[in-house]
Amino acid sequence: MATDRELGNKFPSLKKQFTIRIIVLLLVIAVAFASFQVFLIHKHTHDSISREIQIISKSIEYVIQKNDLATKELEKQLDYRLVRDSYIVAERLTEGTLQSVTNGELVKWSRELGIAGINLWEIQQNDIVNISSTNPENVGLQLRQQNPFGDVMMRSFLNGAMTGETTSLISYKTDDVVVLKFNESITHSDTPEHYKNAYYNVPGTKFLINPFLEVDNFETINYKVGHAEWFSEIKQSSDYVHEIAIIDPSILKKGASSLQEVVCGEYTFQDNKDIQIIQSMIKDGKRKSYSETYNGKEIYKSFLPMEDGNVIYIALRYSELKNSEHFSTVVLVLSGIISLSVLVLYSTGFFSSIYSNIQKVRKQILKLENGDFTARNVVTSKNEIGELSNSVNKMASSLNDVLVNTYKHAVKTECHAYLLETETNKTVDKVYNMSIDYTSTARETIAEVTYLFDHLEEFLNQVQTKESALLIGQIQAIKQLIGKQSDVTTNMTITLSDLIQSLTSQSSSLSEISRKLMDNIDQFRLNHDNIDE
Repeated sequence: MATDRELGNKFPSLKKQFTIRIIVLLLVIAVAFASFQVFLIHKHTHDSISREIQIISKSIEYVIQKNDLATKELEKQLDYRLVRDSYIVAERLTEGTLQSVTNGELVKWSRELGIAGINLWEIQQNDIVNISSTNPENVGLQLRQQNPFGDVMMRSFLNGAMTGETTSLISYKTDDVVVLKFNESITHSDTPEHYKNAYYNVPGTKFLINPFLEVDNFETINYKVGHAEWFSEIKQSSDYVHEIAIIDPSILKKGASSLQEVVCGEYTFQDNKDIQIIQSMIKDGKRKSYSETYNGKEIYKSFLPMEDGNVIYIALRYSELKNSEHFSTVVLVLSGIISLSVLVLYSTGFFSSIYSNIQKVRKQILKLENGDFTARNVVTSKNEIGELSNSVNKMASSLNDVLVNTYKHAVKTECHAYLLETETNKTVDKVYNMSIDYTSTARETIAEVTYLFDHLEEFLNQVQTKESALLIGQIQAIKQLIGKQSDVTTNMTITLSDLIQSLTSQSSSLSEISRKLMDNIDQFRLNHDNIDE
C-alpha cells in the first residue's frame, strides 16, 4: 500500500492549487468585469449622447427664446420711437401745410429724426393716396390698387374694427396710431427690405403720417447671426458636436423633396432618410435619431421638434465619442485588472508565507517519520501555524527525551544483565564443584556408615535376643533415613544447579533484549545533550 507521501506526490501542491485557482478566478472576474464595463459604457455612451443632445437642444431653445425676447423688446423700443416721431412730424405740420409740404422738408425732418423716410397719406372716399414722401416715386400711389389688403387693414383701423387677421400684423396700436411688424408694409408687400412703419391719423383730419425705419438685416442679426454665434460656442465647448442647424420643415408640407431651407446653422450631411424622419416627426412630434457613415466618419444625427414648428438638427462625431468611451472602458478594465493583479500578488505572497511555514512543519514531520528527533523548525509567525510549530517542536523534544532516557536505562539494564550472567556462570561452576565434592564425601560417609551397620546387623543377628532384634530394626531405619537424606541432598543440589542455570539464561535473555532495544533506539537520530543520567 502506498504511503501518504507517495500518494501526495501524485497531486499538485497546495501552492500550485491556490495559484491555479486564483488565476482562474482572476480571469473569470476580469472577463465578467470587462463585459459588465462594456455594457455600462455602451449604455453610458447612449445616455451621454442623449444627455448632450438634450442639453444642446435646451440651450438652443433658450437662446431662441432669449433672442425672441430681445427682438420683441427692440421692436417695442422702435415702436415707441416711431410713435414719438409721428407726433413730432404732426406738430410741425398744420392743416394748411399737410398738402403743401415739400419733399425737401420731409427729407430734412427724417434726417433730423434719424429715420429712413416719411410718407403723407390722404384718406379719400374710395382710396388712400400718397400725397407727399421723402421718395418722390411714392407720390400718387393709391393704396387700394397697390395693396388691397393694406387698404382694408387701414380702413378697419380708422373705423376701430380690427379683425384677427389684420391684428396679427400689428406690433403696437392706440386709438390713432398703429405700428406694423417688421417687413410689413401696406404699399410694398413684396419688398425684401426690413422696414418698420407707423401710421398716425392726425386727430380731426383725413391724413396719415407714415414715418418708417429701415433696419438692415435686423432679423438676420437677431436670429441667424445670434444663433450662429451660439452654435459656434457650443461647437467650441464640445469636442463631439460637428454641426448644428435649425430646419424649417414647412417646405416639406409644400411638396419639396429636399431640406435646403435651413433657418440658420450648418447642415451638410443631408440624406433622403432625413426627409422621412422629419415627415414622421411632423406627425408624432417625437425626437428621431440615427447614425450613418459619411466619408468614412460615423455621424450621429438627431432631430428634435421645437415649439415654433422648426426642427433642431444636431450632428455628433459618433466615432470619436465611442473612441473616447472605449478608451475610458479600456482604462477602467485595465485599472480593474491591475487592482485584481495587485490583490492576487498580495494574496499569493501571503499564502506563500503561510505555505512556507507549512512546509517547514511538514519537513520536520517527515524527519520525525524517518527517525530524526533532533529536527526543529523555526516559525516566528504569531498565529495558528506558529502554535502548531511550537507544538510539533515540543512533541519532538519530548519523544527525543523519552527515547534517550530509555536508551540509557537499556544500557544500564544490559550492563546489569551482563554482570548477573557473569556472576551466575561463576556461581554455577562453584555450586557444581561443591555439589560434586559434597556428594562424593556424603557417599563415602554413607558407604562407611552402611558398612558398619551391615556388620553390626550381622553381629546382632547372631545374638538372637530381643534387644538385638530391636537394635536391628533401628539400624535399618537409620540406614533408610541416611539414604533418603542423601537423595534429598542430591535433589537439592540438582535444583540449585537448575535455578542458577535458569538465572543465567534469564540474564542472558535480558541482556539480549537490552541490546535489541539499544539497536532499535540507535536507528533514531537523537540529541543526547542536557539529559539527566
